[in-house]
Amino acid sequence: MTRNAIVLLCALGVAACGDDSSPVMDGGGDAAEDAMDSSTSDATLDVSLDTMAPIDSSVDAASDATLDSSADASGDASLDSSVDATADASADAALDAAIDAAMDAAMDAAMDASPDAGPAPLRAFMTSTAYAGNFVGSGPEDIRSVADGICQMHANSESLGGDWHAWISTPFDTARSHVLGGGWENLSGDVLFADRSALLGTATSTLWTDEGGASIPAGTRAWTGVFGDGSNAPRNCGGWTRNAASQNGHTGDPFTPDRWTDGGVRGCNMELRIYCFEQPMSTGGPTKTRR
Repeated sequence: MTRNAIVLLCALGVAACGDDSSPVMDGGGDAAEDAMDSSTSDATLDVSLDTMAPIDSSVDAASDATLDSSADASGDASLDSSVDATADASADAALDAAIDAAMDAAMDAAMDASPDAGPAPLRAFMTSTAYAGNFVGSGPEDIRSVADGICQMHANSESLGGDWHAWISTPFDTARSHVLGGGWENLSGDVLFADRSALLGTATSTLWTDEGGASIPAGTRAWTGVFGDGSNAPRNCGGWTRNAASQNGHTGDPFTPDRWTDGGVRGCNMELRIYCFEQPMSTGGPTKTRR
């Protein structure tokens, strides 16, 4: 190899160069030394890499295990959270539905117990006792209080409670001005008059009972002194103070709906019953169960 070639190789860094006096020998020695160094370095690197391989494997395994464990824990936590949330939502929905159902049932029961059509119907009956035309006594001053007292006495005898007025006209007032409220039903709950205006027309039913709930016998009549339009009839046994056969009183026929208060006249010596009507806002003790 020429000197110029060696110089060129040295310049390019391909060969290691010594001093100028022994270029070939130096070049050869340096090359051998470089070869030895390279061989030793490669061997050492191979040993190091072989030694690191199990460590890398262990590290990789540990890392994978840690990652898997973390992923599993995170997945379990998310799943548990989702299950808990679903369970809570279902429980809340079931509780809300139960509360709504209970409230609806309570409201329905309250509405059934207190219908919005207005107050419960009042009651009416015919006295179980029949009276002659002088049922108020000898003086006309107490006609109203005596007649009402008869109705109240019959109601009290059966513990009906309430405040009761007689459907009787007097020389001083009309029956329709004294009997208030409406409608009315018998003691069995059958409607007799849907409202107060029905008193001046046709009765809804003929199912009259007495204060004990017993049905009225056929042919029964009641003293009224009232025409069908509610006005006073002129015949009233002298203001319900006379019982002479020669005198007459106006009566009602409970078995004929349009003649319930205007059913013709009878002699004042005859014994007839009296219509009694419960009044609104009444007091006087417990109301008897309807039969």
